[in-house]
Amino acid sequence: MSELYKSLTDFLPMIEDDKIGDWVIDRVNNGTPEHLVQMPFVNYSRLVREVEDAIYDFEQMHPEYELNRYGNILKANGIDWGMDSMSDKDVSELDGKCVMAMLMGAVRAERFCDGALFGFFKKGCIKKWLERLKEIDEPGDVRVHRECDYLFIMRDFLTEHGMKYDETIDNKVSARKDGKNYDFSEHLQAMVYSLLSAQRPWAEVVKHLDEIDGIFFGYDAERILEQPDTYFVDRIREIKCGNRNIHDQMKYLPDNIATLRSIEAEYGSLDAFVTSAPAHKIVKVLTNYKSKYKLRNMGEALCWEYLRNVGIDGAKPDVHLRRFLGSKRMGTGNHETATVSEVIDTVRRLSKESGLSMASIDNIIWSFCSEQYGKICGASPKCRECPVKEHCNKKSPFSELRTC
Repeated sequence: MSELYKSLTDFLPMIEDDKIGDWVIDRVNNGTPEHLVQMPFVNYSRLVREVEDAIYDFEQMHPEYELNRYGNILKANGIDWGMDSMSDKDVSELDGKCVMAMLMGAVRAERFCDGALFGFFKKGCIKKWLERLKEIDEPGDVRVHRECDYLFIMRDFLTEHGMKYDETIDNKVSARKDGKNYDFSEHLQAMVYSLLSAQRPWAEVVKHLDEIDGIFFGYDAERILEQPDTYFVDRIREIKCGNRNIHDQMKYLPDNIATLRSIEAEYGSLDAFVTSAPAHKIVKVLTNYKSKYKLRNMGEALCWEYLRNVGIDGAKPDVHLRRFLGSKRMGTGNHETATVSEVIDTVRRLSKESGLSMASIDNIIWSFCSEQYGKICGASPKCRECPVKEHCNKKSPFSELRTC
């Protein structure tokens, strides 16, 4: 049973009998300069204030819902931010993200119109929306067992046990959504980070990022080009961040810098290029051997990582995600090790259903599988310890339970 919305749905038994609030109308002052009339307002009950606080707490605990953009979420679901449109909407098929956006919209409406929240309570909207969240949480409802539900169970498990990898890429995706532009040096940094993540546990690399930034001269392209490839190979190996392809990676780094400069010359900026088409099409341009913009020593997984490092929402189809989303574990495809396209399509679908960014989903799955973090669903899965075993395709040799 999921209890994602329990902090809100626990108020349901109390709403029916609560008076919600009382209008306060100034009947004493007469409107003269000496006795200005106070505008009417609602003196809300303690319950309403607690519900309001719970909604804001949920927003803080679940930034992936992006409830600060509640208006956009409502609009995407054909709902206007107003009493009539919101109160008339049939919520029986709405997902949790949209229902939460309606609750946030109701709370925020009070800031612009005294009594708006009172109206939503009195018309039964708040109760109806909380009941929908309870439907989503409770077992037995056909909509509860969404494909994406296991992600929230995994995330809570990782957070509770301190196993979740940091949210650097999530933050970069959010920064881009908020209007950040990434310059050439940041793109160069993103590409280098991507190269160093190849066939190397990232947990060992991340501890040395400041040193790596120094080795590459803060990603000053001219200074990088002045050095032989051995300069970078030796220094990366000194801090134990190399991989078996490091020689070729550094050998062709000047070629890749030249490619980035060519892209910049044609598109005006690298940011203009990476946002000029859907991310999967940009990856194809960067990996196709017939493309003039093919990056050396960078396949699809590394190009996805490069794009994510500059805030493009996506998932890196590495060994962890391909194994986890394979047909023998959590996948719905036909391959025991999911193909790159199966990973991207699955994560995109999960993102749409859950409201989580693709980067967040990648982070959850990667953390769950990595030997440096969750250690649950790696090469030798720990099915007995897995909190999402009932969602998995793998049959445990120890029981008839569906296990991870």
